[in-house]
Amino acid sequence: MKYKINIGSILLKSSNFLALLISFIIAIFIQDINFGTFIALGALFFYYYLPQTNHMGIKTICLCGLVGLFSFLLISTTSFLLWLTPLLLSLICSVFYFYNKLWNLKNPGPFLLVMIACFAGVNNALNPYIIIKSLLFIVLGIIIALSLALVNEFIFDFFGFEKSIDKTKHMKIRISRIPSNLLMRSFFYGFAIFLFFYISKSLNLFHFYWAVMACSAVLQAESMPTIFKRHRIYLISTMVGCLISYLVLMMPLSLITTMGLILIFNSLIYWKMATNYLVGNFFTTPMAILFAKLSSPVINDTSILSRLIAIIIGTTIAFITVYIVSYLKTRLVS
Repeated sequence: MKYKINIGSILLKSSNFLALLISFIIAIFIQDINFGTFIALGALFFYYYLPQTNHMGIKTICLCGLVGLFSFLLISTTSFLLWLTPLLLSLICSVFYFYNKLWNLKNPGPFLLVMIACFAGVNNALNPYIIIKSLLFIVLGIIIALSLALVNEFIFDFFGFEKSIDKTKHMKIRISRIPSNLLMRSFFYGFAIFLFFYISKSLNLFHFYWAVMACSAVLQAESMPTIFKRHRIYLISTMVGCLISYLVLMMPLSLITTMGLILIFNSLIYWKMATNYLVGNFFTTPMAILFAKLSSPVINDTSILSRLIAIIIGTTIAFITVYIVSYLKTRLVS
């Protein structure tokens, strides 16, 4: 039994590596690295796959991919309206956060959704050609991730490897049965994202979307002690990640070298995040910096400092938000 679990783990890690590798090979083949990064972005949806009974892992990756595509399209077409983008983003994230917690879905939760929506909101007034082209490349990346997930599902079923038990819950239709504390947490989750997206973009903060994603990651914690721990871990891991990024950017990076390092960092994140959140987060910053460098070769070490500042601000806002939610919850109970 232990042997089977190890084989399954190796399959998942190999597939995660292949999803990004295939994306980069296609990007090189079409000779469009800038848009090719969108293929890699779609391939990251493999993070949502987990072999579960009732094929729930496949259903989850399909659902999250569709929500991600809808978010990207909606926010891309409204990104020229400063007030509307954060409003739509916060609404989508609130609903998905509520759905994610109510149905007890596994893996990254709304975080990757926030990331893909933030990338859509970075550019203003995108023309229809760019929006459609970007969307099609993301679809291609999701297809790559889904195809590898289906291969894993077939191997797990064919060889009888053990899957995780599907612990998802059925949607409760009656409003009276929906937990009020989950409604409150979902509202504040969306509100924090709205507030920081609007403020940071209005102030033209460099790489503001990193702060929004950091805020989202910390907000996914369940309780005040957990969020305090995650806030502390996120800051420590970001500092280590910034140091790694600085050392990486000092190297003469060719296109192949950059892609190779992204593959290594992505694999390290996938391998370690579930077992050691601190160590797994060491590599998110250098991976993000190198992704940015692919689409914008002028990226330099000043981006490292801006990411550190953005994450400090984003995680602090998340910490304050959860503190307010906990305080209000205590007051309502008393």
